Amino acid sequence: MDWDVFLGAMHALSKYQLPLWDAQIFAAAERHGASILLSEDFQHRKQIGTVLFLNPFAADFSMSEVLPT
Repeated sequence: MDWDVFLGAMHALSKYQLPLWDAQIFAAAERHGASILLSEDFQHRKQIGTVLFLNPFAADFSMSEVLPT
């Protein structure tokens, strides 16, 4: 956690109505350039900004979506 992640989380709280912990995870992913975040806590295939959320337990999830070829 740094100041930029904190500010990003506060922005995500208000703009996307994310819970605090989810907002922090999202902000850290975005800050560090992650384009895909694996989590069962977010809506599967939801895109917020540059981050795509994938649920690895979803029936239509495939590892080929996240592993380079």
